[in-house]
Amino acid sequence: MVRYRFLLFVLLLFIFQVGLNASALENNSTGRMTVKVDPRIELLSVVMYLSDYTGFNGQPVLTRFDFPYKQEVIQQFSQYRNHPAVKMFDKMSAEGFWYGQPPEAILSYSEPPELKQIRPVSEFIIERAGGMAQLEMFIDSLRDFARDTDFMTFFRAHEAQYNEILADYRAVMGSHDYIHDLEEFYGYPQNSYTIIVAPFFHPGGFGPRIAYEDDKYDIYNLCGPWGYSNGKFTFGDENNFRRLVWHEFSHSYINHLTEQYMDRLSPVVDALNPGMKEKILSSGKATFDVYAHEWVSEHIVRAVTAYFAYTVLGEKVGNDTLEREIKSGYPYVEKLYLKLKEYESSREKYPAFPAIFPELVSIFEQAALSVQSKADNRNPASIAILGVFHFAGSPGDAASMKVDGMLGERRQKEIEEVLVRLEKYKPDKILVEYPYNENEQLNKDYRKFLDGDFELAANEIHQLGFRLAERLGYKKIYGVDHRLDLPFERLQAFAETHGQKEKLDKYIADVQAFAAKESKGLETLTILDCLTKMNTDESDRWNRSMYLGTILEMGDEESNPGVEFTETWYKRNLYILANIMKTVEPGERALLIMGSGHRAMLIPFIKDKNDLRYDEIHDYLKER
Repeated sequence: MVRYRFLLFVLLLFIFQVGLNASALENNSTGRMTVKVDPRIELLSVVMYLSDYTGFNGQPVLTRFDFPYKQEVIQQFSQYRNHPAVKMFDKMSAEGFWYGQPPEAILSYSEPPELKQIRPVSEFIIERAGGMAQLEMFIDSLRDFARDTDFMTFFRAHEAQYNEILADYRAVMGSHDYIHDLEEFYGYPQNSYTIIVAPFFHPGGFGPRIAYEDDKYDIYNLCGPWGYSNGKFTFGDENNFRRLVWHEFSHSYINHLTEQYMDRLSPVVDALNPGMKEKILSSGKATFDVYAHEWVSEHIVRAVTAYFAYTVLGEKVGNDTLEREIKSGYPYVEKLYLKLKEYESSREKYPAFPAIFPELVSIFEQAALSVQSKADNRNPASIAILGVFHFAGSPGDAASMKVDGMLGERRQKEIEEVLVRLEKYKPDKILVEYPYNENEQLNKDYRKFLDGDFELAANEIHQLGFRLAERLGYKKIYGVDHRLDLPFERLQAFAETHGQKEKLDKYIADVQAFAAKESKGLETLTILDCLTKMNTDESDRWNRSMYLGTILEMGDEESNPGVEFTETWYKRNLYILANIMKTVEPGERALLIMGSGHRAMLIPFIKDKNDLRYDEIHDYLKER
């Protein structure tokens, strides 16, 4: 008898261990992150598939892939297409209960078929569902569907397949601590972090959150497969996984904040998406606020994802991610991304993400004002250009003025005199001759200067740009240059092989003589006097003529290096103009501090633009 009891004990222990292993596969955990297939989401997926629901604003919610599991669902449940749960979902989705809202709603309930409410449903979800009464009617119909179809028997019969899916998913997860990223960045923890793998969902996903207690939430990442091949679901690689985890969990931190600002954001999104409101309203779905909410949240989430890529994977991956998000149709991601960098570098000011959120909202509001201003052209931006000689010299130029002692007492007093004149223009932004794509480094130096931890060099970017921006109380300065090397060696080679070397040498000698004369004159002139003289129509015409005389004549029927040289100069200045337009918003006044040759080229371009007004800085320099 004892022997039989022992055998029975061993058998029960074996059964228990097998059951435990199956459960562990069904509910995989890595640290504090749980990964599972959830019967509530599978039930909802079946009902959504049987309905007429096609997605949100052209974005599919259900998978486009075909696989045996999908065919089994069709075979098992297609006879229930007219079930009240399916019809009710048709009605509610047509009224705006769509995209990530149905999954978030059902996660407040227990597993089917009971579907008892176990957590509070957010006011946002209740509103989108058409009220709590209608949501409860929908849950009742889902409960009936689960019982009428014996759904849980179907679900349990596919447990082994779900476990295989989870094993494939875990293979791409890696060992990175994603929860640490989230909690450090957003400034506070959540109660739990769960990834729900949903075979019927699209490769993107949703990021709902369900209230727990003490202002904490259970947050979710609901995601579908990236493909299906060789009898297996595929989920991309670890990079895909990283982006998706950062992205979807971020929705749980961000969506509710967006909801708090919808009174401000809805008209802004309308202004930034002309015609969209009318399109949605004409479709019979009075749900523009849903569109606006998703549009704003998606922008911010994508900016956060790019920032995570930057901090975790490096600058190149971060920049590549940012560019991909912008090309995906989210034009304001870059400005949000830059604001997030400010957030991370000023955590004493912004202890947690809600503190920076109003400033993210302001980015959309400023963009809307900009679009409106450009649309009616009633409030163009204005710009003044201070043409300068290069204070610290310019070794790369064929000729440049040479001035010693720019950091000495005399010249520093003279620079102070110039700054007083420039300050009277009251620019909103200071633009300088620094590469547009290196603004991060420029402002890193500028912030150090503001903190008293940076020694200014003799160049005009520091002596005029940094010092003027500081006087005006600005926290940022803007580089708008675009470097292009002038093809001077080709010009020289042509002159030497075509009997024009003497002509080119004379041209260079004349330019160098002019620069030497101006340098000599500056020995007795103040910097203010010199800049006043340089910023005139006469000086501008002379600068333009430098590229339209001897240089332009260097060429023949087979080769035109002179034209190419001048073309490159024009091209560089057109790039600079494009960078100015990307930097200066309508209604703003900007001061550009740049080499006098650039001033001469840019002024005619600006005067021919309808959305940019030119102000002459000479009028401020000559004022006594």
